[in-house]
Amino acid sequence: PSAQRPAVQCEHCSDAFYCSNDCREAHTSEHVKACPGQQLTKTSKKSKKSQLPKEELLKPIEKKVGVPEVTLQELADCHSSGKLWIGCMGRVFDVTGSEFYGSGGNYSSFVAKDTSVALGKMKFNKEYFDPAAMHWRRDLDEKELNILNDWMVKFADKYPLV
Repeated sequence: PSAQRPAVQCEHCSDAFYCSNDCREAHTSEHVKACPGQQLTKTSKKSKKSQLPKEELLKPIEKKVGVPEVTLQELADCHSSGKLWIGCMGRVFDVTGSEFYGSGGNYSSFVAKDTSVALGKMKFNKEYFDPAAMHWRRDLDEKELNILNDWMVKFADKYPLV
């Protein structure tokens, strides 16, 4: 095997590499089944909710009484306590027990990370999970903030806050 990295990468995740665009197209039908980016794109296209203005989406987050703040370091260290947590828009959700986020699950790469920018942009390369490099309040446009808000609503309906 060659030590060189293939020339074409999946545009939705950083897991799949191809030798050419033709090769990528030939293998897309198989890769789409496991690609977290492809799965999220399909889900977000299904929802045609009304779009909120950017100003509304950037309003300060109301802190809930009795809910402790979780630092990025605590989020990153959640595995050590056997927990599966994901961060989104300044909140942390406990997804422990969900097959989607567990080892080998389609979204396991989201665990212990702030997923805000990655979900808003629907891009899942490493830099989109680093809030020091890209932050949802600063780096997402109105359309991306609405996509992120849709995910936030889904998480809030399905998973408890940490």
